[in-house]
Amino acid sequence: MKKINRRDFLKIGTLGATVIQFSGLIPIFGITGRNVSRFSKNFRKGIPTTCNLCPARCGVLGFRHYEYLAAVQGNPKHINNRGRICARGIAGMNQVYDPDRILHPLKRRKGTKRGEGKWEKISWDEALGEIFTRLQAIRNIGNGERFVFHADKRNITGLTRRFLETLGNPTILTSDPLEISNKAAAQKMTWGKSIEVIDASNSRFFLNFGSNPFESHPFYINFNQRIIDGKIDRHARLITIDPRLSNTAGKSDEWIPIKPGTDAYLALAMANIIMEKNLYDAEFISQWTNVSVAELKDYLSNYPVRKAAEITQIETETIERLAVEFATTHPGVAFSGGGVTKHINGTENERCIMLLNAIVGNIDIKGGFCLPRKYRLKDFDPDDEFIQNQNSLEFFNLVNEQKQKVDLYFAYKINPVYEYPDCNFTQQVMKDEKLMPFAVVMDTVMSETAALADLVLPATTFLESWDLDSTPSFDLVPFVALTQPVIDPPGESKPIYDVCIQLATFMGSRVANIFKYEKIEDYIKEIAIQVPGLTPSRDFENLKKYGIWIPTTQQVEYQIYQQQGFKTLSKRFEIAVSALSNRGFSSLPKYEPIREHINLAKNELVLIPYHVNVLRPDLANSKWLAEINHTNMALLNPKTARRLKIKQGDKIVLESSIGQIEIDAHITGGIHPEVVAIANSLGHWEFGRIAQAKRFESDDPDTEFIWWEKKGNGINPNFIIPLSADNLGKGQSWMDTKVKVRKA
Repeated sequence: MKKINRRDFLKIGTLGATVIQFSGLIPIFGITGRNVSRFSKNFRKGIPTTCNLCPARCGVLGFRHYEYLAAVQGNPKHINNRGRICARGIAGMNQVYDPDRILHPLKRRKGTKRGEGKWEKISWDEALGEIFTRLQAIRNIGNGERFVFHADKRNITGLTRRFLETLGNPTILTSDPLEISNKAAAQKMTWGKSIEVIDASNSRFFLNFGSNPFESHPFYINFNQRIIDGKIDRHARLITIDPRLSNTAGKSDEWIPIKPGTDAYLALAMANIIMEKNLYDAEFISQWTNVSVAELKDYLSNYPVRKAAEITQIETETIERLAVEFATTHPGVAFSGGGVTKHINGTENERCIMLLNAIVGNIDIKGGFCLPRKYRLKDFDPDDEFIQNQNSLEFFNLVNEQKQKVDLYFAYKINPVYEYPDCNFTQQVMKDEKLMPFAVVMDTVMSETAALADLVLPATTFLESWDLDSTPSFDLVPFVALTQPVIDPPGESKPIYDVCIQLATFMGSRVANIFKYEKIEDYIKEIAIQVPGLTPSRDFENLKKYGIWIPTTQQVEYQIYQQQGFKTLSKRFEIAVSALSNRGFSSLPKYEPIREHINLAKNELVLIPYHVNVLRPDLANSKWLAEINHTNMALLNPKTARRLKIKQGDKIVLESSIGQIEIDAHITGGIHPEVVAIANSLGHWEFGRIAQAKRFESDDPDTEFIWWEKKGNGINPNFIIPLSADNLGKGQSWMDTKVKVRKA
């Protein structure tokens, strides 16, 4: 057997991406990019593409057995994920061969109500003809008529974006307010970018506020393997501050349970200690921020450590120790996640953590809090004002309150009826044909939103489509990545850009001329070769061959802001944002107490929904993932459980201001006493039979062995989470719902 050293062993064990066999170290999930046919014993050739099942956009290889997909593995040529992928990416196969996959256009039968599940199969010509007729009516009449396109931001690119632009000013809704609006707003106003990249491989100290990179970070595999690099190569310490013992907290050197929503006060108190002890970076503060050392010292003195201990429920000695260790261990970095930014004070929380990095000079240095490196790709860059049209959280509420008729609502691979807060309310709006006369949903499976549509269109998966991408690089050298078909689309499923091309053709020559390409590959090539250094012949062919193009001459540069400044009005890192004062907010980062969390009654707790590593709402019908995680429980601290007289496995009721749910209790020390936590992405009532934990017969024999049928498919906590957004960042405050808890 091949020998492996301790470093390799730890990487294998932590990532769970390889296994050891007697023939040597054989990476099963694609570090070598190889796959062997079980029939011929020959190596299969992998077709490189890009996974789009989460924002990480990992490079993958699709392996075929004749015309069928045999496996999905990591692409070792991709510099972000470096050949590793998560269970979700591997289970992309399940999405392709889902027995409940929609394969033909479906129209609601005449005389039936939305949600009755009575459909008739129609042709694509009929489906597109109906959409075109309604689009034409909207364009001709204008006043009071509306077309709404709803999708994830990364799906509003390419020819889809071009088509929407030709329609004038359609209402564009994205999923940003659900996940990243608060974080993006804070970062945009502070340094001009909406996301950071942590140079984790080179860090020696990680101060993690409410993030869970080992399970649910937006850049998941790209980020967590580099944290492991830092821990192994540089003996970095990982400190996690979180009310819940997440997977990341469990693998940290120290877990510090904090009272939810008080992270900003902790960060400001730590900053105060750093300033008092003269551990700050005076040069960065004076030259590259818009405040002085004296101003910072004076302002931060309002956040004393004793008050921080009282508010956060963390001991004074711990706060002081963390502050000194963070300021004196170089390079180090503080970073945040949804546990911090998905509060009603989430935007201010993020600003405070960015301040903490700034005062010790951790901005865009080796091992620090770095600006993203990526290419701006025409039509394919999702970070654009065009797709920040309207806050989708407020949309359904506005339609209902103002009775604004939406003549054509088109949802692409998004499921607001399930994913949005207050599910019952969203369902009511979707069912109201006076408010929404015609709803179209394009997806791979009959989602909860699709079930309430008038027209359902079969979509392709990423393994059957084209796309172009330049995700922020974790090696800090920008790249271009390609999505290309590995297999032909099954049935009559189509990519969204094909639908846009056909609708444009119906609209006449003025619109259709924008889409005159012999094949979609020609369009992708036209955009790709606009990147400096990417040549039309050799480099584009290598992009197809390897799935990624990286400039060979570019070296990693740090402190790139020194060239042209930050992308802010002042060209500085704006700790004080003057524009906020004009809107009634504090120009300096501040702690905003959450009213709902003050003076909780004995039977009241704060509900925290959290992500599980193998699930997302749109992957619930994956048989491999559902078998790993198919149900959920309510996590309670033992002290809390004793007070409420609740035992392990008891049925309990959680009641919020908008409703109640019943769920089993799980007693654990890995949760703050004032918190109850529930995993999300479960409890589907549509989305296919696997998502509903139903055993059934199909062409796939595995569907007869859904052994967890009796356990059920869990509970969706969104039913009792009301719509509540941060006034500054406009993102949903998922972590702030106050619930009364009792035995059922």
